[in-house]
Amino acid sequence: MKAILAFALCAATSATLLHVAPKPVGWSTTGAADSSRVVKVMFSLKKDMPHHDRQLELRSTPGSPLYRQWLTKEEEAKLVTIADAAPVHEFLATHGVEGTNFVDVVKAEMDVTTAQKMFSTQINMIKHEESGTEWHQAGDVHVPAQVADVLAGIYGLHGTPTTPKVRKTQNTLSPMFPENEFPIGPTDIRARYQVPTSTRGNGNTSVRQAVAEFQGQIQNSTDLSTFFTMYVPNAQSGDDQIYAFEGPGANMTGDGVEALLDIQYIMGNAPGVLTEFWAQKNVDFCSDLKVFFGTIINATNPPQVFSISYGLQSDVTLFCQNYMDVDMDMKRVANLGITIIFASGDSGSGYDGTNIWPSWPASSPWVTAVGSTCFTNMSMVEEESTIQFGSGSGFSAQFPLQTWQSGVVNSYLTSQQGMLPPSDLFHTYMGSMLGRATADVSALGEGYEVISQGSTVIVGGTSAATPTFSSLISLINSALNTAGSNPMGYLNPFIYNNAASFMDVTLGSDKIDRGGDPVPYGFNTAPGWDPPSGFGTPNYASLLAAAQQ
Repeated sequence: MKAILAFALCAATSATLLHVAPKPVGWSTTGAADSSRVVKVMFSLKKDMPHHDRQLELRSTPGSPLYRQWLTKEEEAKLVTIADAAPVHEFLATHGVEGTNFVDVVKAEMDVTTAQKMFSTQINMIKHEESGTEWHQAGDVHVPAQVADVLAGIYGLHGTPTTPKVRKTQNTLSPMFPENEFPIGPTDIRARYQVPTSTRGNGNTSVRQAVAEFQGQIQNSTDLSTFFTMYVPNAQSGDDQIYAFEGPGANMTGDGVEALLDIQYIMGNAPGVLTEFWAQKNVDFCSDLKVFFGTIINATNPPQVFSISYGLQSDVTLFCQNYMDVDMDMKRVANLGITIIFASGDSGSGYDGTNIWPSWPASSPWVTAVGSTCFTNMSMVEEESTIQFGSGSGFSAQFPLQTWQSGVVNSYLTSQQGMLPPSDLFHTYMGSMLGRATADVSALGEGYEVISQGSTVIVGGTSAATPTFSSLISLINSALNTAGSNPMGYLNPFIYNNAASFMDVTLGSDKIDRGGDPVPYGFNTAPGWDPPSGFGTPNYASLLAAAQQ
């Protein structure tokens, strides 16, 4: 070990420091990684994309002559210049490692001993203090200058897996929330959001939707069929069948509650829409996202809508140093006319005793962030911001306030003077202006009936709201397809131009943590747009009419 460290110190003097070791919150070092442990690394190449912002603005803004004229895979690729991978392959070859190209990355595998020599670093094991999840993490990462010149970042040496969520699951209703928590299913959701009973997908193979799972979450097809039998009364033969699987082990059988919730509700709310199940192994979350979005970009005919119920309300720089590289991938996907919808998080304002944090990737400008609501006093006709957990929301320090949302956000801030969090907690973009604001919209997120191992459990979270909202967009895409129109694609400018198509939520706040306990700082709901609920919950009939204009 001393010899390895001596080499690292010597090599560092002739190499470029690419990444400084982060200190992820809630993780502690347990000791050196075993020398034979396999480390999977991706070298992400620099990309030049000078036209993507303007192209996306033209194609996603209602009223534009190019509205919803999305780029093809070939057209989008021509707008991207990717750095030469040769220096990376030469670097790998000097250490006896072979690399393979995938979209804009070079993938490689090596043992810990080789990785430590290559990157002039020390690799230790770290453990999550709450869940017990273990992973490896390198110290500072160095590469030769000629390699650093072509890299946007390296994945697999820093970053942590997403830790298991604390979900509220039970077989009977909790006495803690007797006024609000009662079971709901697809029939209740469709009725609340004014989806006609006869509305279903048209079964066209070009109009597909998907859930994307991380944490090693796998669904169970038997539970899915049982769910349809019990809770989707107008289902037709075959509606309960997943159209395709993507990713390692995606077609295996499991009982991950998150995966069951996602697949049962994106399909149960939108029968007739062909649905795919995408899954990533539980590697570090940042690496998984890179592979996930790369797979979409590389696909010939990917689904039109992706529902993703994962993220973290914390300092993104500590768990995904390459977040800007991933963000560029999300921008590429948006230009392809693919709708990416993320859960906004379950930790309310994300207050951790020092700061408040929105969730990432939900805070990326290129995705739609979905918050969560619940019925007020079992009314079935009025909603408030969720009370079992906090609907994730806030302002990003990584991305600027977007032009399509600046008006409503500034109006909200003016209306909340004297009620906002202290300025030292209130994140700003580059210290001088507000960052990207979330959530954009919301949907019911408490009391979902889910079939797990043959029995009904009650589940809640923005993870429930997200597949629900996604399913309605898929139904709209199906109607547009039948009429010969293009899909909705990147949604945000459309949403902010059609506030009247959402049912306003004006009761509640995000001053609640993941466990349902109050926190001192956060944001209130208010008339119009607000962080906990966005513009509110969808009125399907109104959204469809707006989309058809």
